[in-house]
Amino acid sequence: MIINKKNYSFYFVMALFLIAFIVILIQARNIYLWDEAVFLSSAENLGKSNPYYTEIDYRPPLIILLISFGSLFMNLEMAAHIIIALFFAFGVVGIFLLTKEIYNEKAGIIASLLFISAPFIFHWASKIMNDIPAITLSIFLFYFLFKWKNENRILFILLSGLFCGLSILMRFTSFMFIPLVILFFLIFTKKQDYKHFILFLISAFVVVLPYVLWVQLTQGSFIALVLKAQKIAAESIPAVSNPLYYFNATFMILALASLFGLLLFILSKIEQKKITKVEIFLLIWFFSFLVYFSLMAHKEVRYLLPAMAPVFVLSAIGYSKIKKQFIKIIVIIAILLLFFSYLNFNYFSGKNDFKEELMLQRSKALISVAEYINKNMPQDYIIYSHSLYPIIAYYSKKPTKATWPWDETFYDQFPKNMLDSGYYIHIEGVDKEPSKEWLDQNSAFEKIREFPGQVNIIVYEYIKES
Repeated sequence: MIINKKNYSFYFVMALFLIAFIVILIQARNIYLWDEAVFLSSAENLGKSNPYYTEIDYRPPLIILLISFGSLFMNLEMAAHIIIALFFAFGVVGIFLLTKEIYNEKAGIIASLLFISAPFIFHWASKIMNDIPAITLSIFLFYFLFKWKNENRILFILLSGLFCGLSILMRFTSFMFIPLVILFFLIFTKKQDYKHFILFLISAFVVVLPYVLWVQLTQGSFIALVLKAQKIAAESIPAVSNPLYYFNATFMILALASLFGLLLFILSKIEQKKITKVEIFLLIWFFSFLVYFSLMAHKEVRYLLPAMAPVFVLSAIGYSKIKKQFIKIIVIIAILLLFFSYLNFNYFSGKNDFKEELMLQRSKALISVAEYINKNMPQDYIIYSHSLYPIIAYYSKKPTKATWPWDETFYDQFPKNMLDSGYYIHIEGVDKEPSKEWLDQNSAFEKIREFPGQVNIIVYEYIKES
């Protein structure tokens, strides 16, 4: 088939889709971070009456369901890596479609290039987490919403609602999209079009309804579950008080090439002295999430990803407005900025902020601990730990519980918070109770093995007093 001007963009984006999928799949590894172990163990234990570890009772279920379903046809981990790679690849296509629908095809191609080459997006796309899937689903939510605005076909509003429901099941914070969609209708539609908003809500509700019913039957309240998830997240890691945290996160996620495009967009708006309603909506999309996440105690850079699609779109629009005589120099500058971002990959990928190397060292050390547990731990014992318990559980496949609380009140609760005999895994360098000194002095705990190294881990046998 001859590639002409009408279909070259299709082939180009499909090539990016394949590149994104293959490159992310090549990065697959078997040393996992905390959330990856949570999703893998929850998927592996889905439907089991005696799971060794699961967080399905308060985690968003979609990624868990997809991995569990994929494991029916292949190895669990392989299924997870393929699913995550597909989400990233579809994200590349989605950002092209969204930008094309909002502006034009040229800007769409630029947006897909900015998205696939952003160090943060590229790095986190290989992890078995729900962050990249969340941004992909949000992109298609608004792609179909703008598609409906431009063509007024009911199918598109129903598809937009469907992706809104899927977004909520992927990340509970995606409830924030509903007020944004309300704003969308207020800005872009006439009164007689509001019936389509009802169709949007019905479509989203139908997707979420089975999960809501399951929660109501098993846990009593869907709202209580969402609040529980927020509470656990807030209490698991010390609060970040810096109100500008997510401005730095925006800089990190976009990296220099996309930030330069954003600067070009701002300069073009100053020159034109006007801004469109679509561009205003995109800015509201970003800033509403920025403010919402800034108000939360528990902050991580990756949480901001569902807010970043509109900024990639605006950056691409900025590049697409360059006059012909400046294109070569702008392209050279963009490539140099991208090159510099990858020279500082550990910063722009978020590895430094997340302390990823340390986290992976701990996970790797726990593989050896899990092997020891599998060979030596009595069948009627369970595993306790003050940290990284999902990772210990996934590698050992043994029943695992977190010791709680993690502050000084642990000692007031003990031994009511450890009702069964088992192994206690103490990871040094983690600022949580109980302390090593207390464990060594307490007669209920006996040190049975130490794993020295970059991460020092001690295994205690805990005998519940009768």
